[in-house]
Amino acid sequence: MERRIKNISQFIICLAAGLVLAFPMMNDVFLLFPPGEFSDQENRRPAQKPVLNLIKLDPFPAAYDKYYNDFFSFRNFLLGLYTDLKYRVLHQSPFPKKVITGKAGWLFEAGKERNIYEGKFKPGDDSINLIIKELEYRTREYRKKNTRFYFTIAPLKYNIYPEYLPFYVQKTADSTFTEKVIARLKKDSVIRYIDLFTPLLSSKTSGYLYFCTDNHWNPFGGLVASEAILSEIRKDFPAVRPHPLSDYRISSTRLKWSGNLAQMSGLTGKTFDVEFTLTPIFKTRGEPATLGGYLCPPGFPYPDMYEIAMQVQDKSLPGIVIIRDSYFDFQKDYMKEYFSRSTYIFDGWQYKFNPEIVDGEKPDIVLLQVFESGLANICDNLSFKKK
Repeated sequence: MERRIKNISQFIICLAAGLVLAFPMMNDVFLLFPPGEFSDQENRRPAQKPVLNLIKLDPFPAAYDKYYNDFFSFRNFLLGLYTDLKYRVLHQSPFPKKVITGKAGWLFEAGKERNIYEGKFKPGDDSINLIIKELEYRTREYRKKNTRFYFTIAPLKYNIYPEYLPFYVQKTADSTFTEKVIARLKKDSVIRYIDLFTPLLSSKTSGYLYFCTDNHWNPFGGLVASEAILSEIRKDFPAVRPHPLSDYRISSTRLKWSGNLAQMSGLTGKTFDVEFTLTPIFKTRGEPATLGGYLCPPGFPYPDMYEIAMQVQDKSLPGIVIIRDSYFDFQKDYMKEYFSRSTYIFDGWQYKFNPEIVDGEKPDIVLLQVFESGLANICDNLSFKKK
């Protein structure tokens, strides 16, 4: 009798396991439950369903496998269980090749940014020479147009908050690629380099400068960076008088929010971050201006962000063109206050010379701000070789 009961129990367990494994495939055929939509939280495009070509069958299995992995039944539900187990129970990143889980809920990008910090990203001295030569060329060419050129680098979150990294992530004992470039910039007598590393590090005691669940700085970090840039520009343009930090009412709130790193990890709605609100206690002047209508790079995923123009009704102020990336999103509300016309160009992480824009705007200033992980991109758009 006991043996019979044992056999029945084993049969039920095997049957249940088989049904669990077979149910998603059965649902794909009979649609007992509607399939879930591919989540945009994964920050990528889903695989497209391949067309069966009897003449060319070899690529079909791999292509269909990618498609099925993106759309099998209960995918989002099962991924949710997996991310909860990894993040909440095991305190690990659900996708460690994309995102690193640090201390106190801090997340860090696990690809190129980590490689730069650990010294594994090594373009070489030739790339450094090309960057310096290109920036020198732009400085001289802008100067011919009576335009001052400034260059700055937005630091990796790794460099500002290494104390939140897990123990197994260590900064290289040698100089990183960025540090080698900066060392050359500081010795250069032509390029006007603005250091953002020092003011950001010295401001850490005043509050968080970067998001915990995102790789960008937050509004407070953007204000600190903007103040450093404006203070340097004022040396050449005294009419630019930035408001000190004390002219902003700064408040912070911890709330359930998920930045791009949390989204990449499938943790949207499951993480907390600190939201900063900076309210100016002075009357703001910056207002939207007419766009120049410059041509957006083909394939740029954020065409509405390519060109932004602001103005202040004060002709004594200089005009500025800023070649930027997404880091500048948390600076434009501050920078717009100090220039008669501000044109912000997000050229798809190319950081190009953009002479047609400078000729169209005729600014007094051009600022190139590059996120640290995109620094080597300058080598892909060398203007001095085209002269």
